[in-house]
Amino acid sequence: MGKLTPRTGPKLKRDWVGLRVSLRGSHKNGHARFPEGMTGTITRFTSGRRHFEFTADKCEHCGIQLSICGLYEDSFTILTPRAEWKDTSASKRRKGFQE
Repeated sequence: MGKLTPRTGPKLKRDWVGLRVSLRGSHKNGHARFPEGMTGTITRFTSGRRHFEFTADKCEHCGIQLSICGLYEDSFTILTPRAEWKDTSASKRRKGFQE
């Protein structure tokens, strides 16, 4: 059985889209290798396969911008402050909810 780890991001996976993150480990796709610590944005969540698409920041030298999909929550360290996270969970949408 796998090791359980505490949740480090928003409750719903769709709320991760738009967060600024850095990669925890190195990853690769058919075109490039993404080194550990590379920063970028989560641009999409694919609900059918339950994974995220990460788009790296543009290269300051050549302007190329790479993306990779198939990553999960444990692949990222969130850089966006917690106060700026979206929360679209049902408890927040209930009629009459007061913070």
